[in-house]
Amino acid sequence: MKVVTEGNAHVIVSQAVISMVNRFEEYRESTIFKLPKHQLTKFHSWKVPRIGMEEYVQRIHRYVKCSSGCYTIALIYIDRAVQRSRCFFPTKFNIHRLLMASLVLAIKFCDDAFFSNSFYSKVAGVSCEEMNELEAELLQMIDYELYVSPEQYTNYEENLSLTK
Repeated sequence: MKVVTEGNAHVIVSQAVISMVNRFEEYRESTIFKLPKHQLTKFHSWKVPRIGMEEYVQRIHRYVKCSSGCYTIALIYIDRAVQRSRCFFPTKFNIHRLLMASLVLAIKFCDDAFFSNSFYSKVAGVSCEEMNELEAELLQMIDYELYVSPEQYTNYEENLSLTK
């Protein structure tokens, strides 16, 4: 069992995000599910980003100095977005933007110090305007529910520890 620590949180979250996307991709392919254009969100890109998820999370970790708990809370926000929408799920076309937006919200809610959206947008590889839009859309998707109870946080930490 791997324990989530300050030094490995980004690695464990990277693995969990990749696993999540793969499960949804398998579901989408097995059901031949196609998302109608009117149901696309601001998180969807027209093509799969060239940078892989592991490299992307490494990049975020290198430049965005946040507490390890923010990675776990970002996953909770992603789960909330998926649970509250009947037609939204992580794919290779949206996970990069979704992860960055959820991490930015977690950092702003939990950490005492954070950067501007201009900085986060450069790390994410999007414009500042787009970063602002992603943040606003995710807030709406999770009904502005940023608080995570200690029990829910502990449950996610334990589940992440069991994944690897």
